[in-house]
Amino acid sequence: MRAREVLERYAAGERDFRRVNLRGQSFKRKDLSDADFSEANIRGTNFAKATLVNVSFRKAKAGHQWYSTTYWLIFGAFVIIYSLFLWLPEFFKVIGFLSNLPKNLTVLNIIAVTLSVLFLTWLASILYDRKAVDKKMVAQITTIGGTSFRGANLTEADFSEAKLPRTDFTNAILTRTNWENAKGLGITISEGTYLVNEQVRD
Repeated sequence: MRAREVLERYAAGERDFRRVNLRGQSFKRKDLSDADFSEANIRGTNFAKATLVNVSFRKAKAGHQWYSTTYWLIFGAFVIIYSLFLWLPEFFKVIGFLSNLPKNLTVLNIIAVTLSVLFLTWLASILYDRKAVDKKMVAQITTIGGTSFRGANLTEADFSEAKLPRTDFTNAILTRTNWENAKGLGITISEGTYLVNEQVRD
């Protein structure tokens, strides 16, 4: 369902939006208080600075859109292969893939390696190992393109049993917000909220 349709129905008095597909839509700075988005698909949806008082996101699915994950995988594979060409020229010469490589590729080297690190960090989050990965760094990178509640008013909102990996709650108002049995809070951005407390997320 398009954001415009949701806003039109909301303005007409409708509050029941259970199980709707809002993937990739934007409700930035909108007021959707008392709406019911239970079991909705809100992957990649932008609720930044929205007023969402007493809104139900029970069993909703947040995070990345499925196709953004595919694009990241393809892009990351390309960057890693490209990095190999830049950093292991002798290897490719030996096996006959390259005879000559251009010189002075320092800037390209830095860019390629940086992108490779970002991709590998993102991939690590998919395999998420608490002991091997810096969770804060993983969250900062992997929430890009995910669901955003940055600066939103989520007073008395209900996220019970919701799936919330790779979601941005930075500086959101979380007064009396319900997180019962919510999943994926370990990989979220939550600076400026009580969710930075690991015991709260767990």
